[in-house]
Amino acid sequence: MEFAKNLRLIIAVLLAGAVIAGFAITSSGGDCTKVYRDDDQVAISGKIFETEVAKSPQEMQKGLGDRGCIGDDQAMLFNFGRQGQYGIWMKDMKFSIDVLWINSDKKIVAIEKNFSPETYPENAVNEKDKPASYVLEVKAGTADELGLKLGTPVSF
Repeated sequence: MEFAKNLRLIIAVLLAGAVIAGFAITSSGGDCTKVYRDDDQVAISGKIFETEVAKSPQEMQKGLGDRGCIGDDQAMLFNFGRQGQYGIWMKDMKFSIDVLWINSDKKIVAIEKNFSPETYPENAVNEKDKPASYVLEVKAGTADELGLKLGTPVSF
């Protein structure tokens, strides 16, 4: 009888710990699926990303700022509407990302890997010599994982 009582106590403690851990992950932004819209899909090197498109100037300025994470299959796309040089900053960012500049032919023209929040406010990445129409932000490590390089085609 004592064994059953102790077992119930152990199970209760484990369940309480699991609930607390789940709350901590969700409240810290660990559940990435709840903070992104699925506006579009972007395909690169056989991988599909559920992508939120920054549509307004305010969304473009904010980007991924104040979010807790980005999932392996999530991305944010900035469509600037014309070729140009577009800088990216890490204001209010909480995690590192890979940044891909994409031209009007939908090919990667520049890559910034593992762009860190610690770079703000001193540094913004601006690929001045490589005009782009789009910028795609993905989880840090994605460019290496997919073997992305200049000229890699992107579909959306």
